[in-house]
Amino acid sequence: MAEKKERPLTYIITPKLRCIFVNVIAPLRKSKIEPDAKPVPGLQILIPKSDEALIKKIKTCMAEARKGMNDKWGTKKIKGLKNPLRDGDEEFGDSEQAELYKGMMFMNVSNRYEMPTVVNRKNVVITDLNDFNSGDYAQLGMNAYGYDNKGKGITFGLNNVRVVEEGDRVGGGSPKAEDDFGDPLDGGVDEEDDEFGSEDEGDEEDPFD
Repeated sequence: MAEKKERPLTYIITPKLRCIFVNVIAPLRKSKIEPDAKPVPGLQILIPKSDEALIKKIKTCMAEARKGMNDKWGTKKIKGLKNPLRDGDEEFGDSEQAELYKGMMFMNVSNRYEMPTVVNRKNVVITDLNDFNSGDYAQLGMNAYGYDNKGKGITFGLNNVRVVEEGDRVGGGSPKAEDDFGDPLDGGVDEEDDEFGSEDEGDEEDPFD
């Protein structure tokens, strides 16, 4: 059993959470909004509001990160300090995504300095993009810190991810081959399964000609 290391009060290892907008395995996808910008590894986590203990831990990490900025920001309350923990019902309650965010807090987590390590349940590093998709469940190791760039705020840096369970796919992405084709074939494709039939079947006009 690996020895547990003592971590700073700003660090948290989460329980299993649903992850969306997953972009943490190379090659990273470029942003559709800013296609020329360098892609940043990150994802969004959905946190059930019912998990009050986890939300409290996250807020404790945020408070410690705020204390770490006292020398730079002072101790007085800062108006407009950006909070990474957001309410899904408030932001998406009237949208097409309302069901996904119902009863959830959510948070974007990224790492602008290095690629996070992504492993499977056996702690084996994942390198295949298809092994971690938006909608899957994972544990995260992340660290809260303060920033002062285009406004002051607290955010979380993503260090490690352990993928623990496959979930329903959210958003884009191609379907898996087994979902398209079903069971493996023992022989060739049956004619009844061949949508277009054979080339010499009948004299019907080719719709693609």
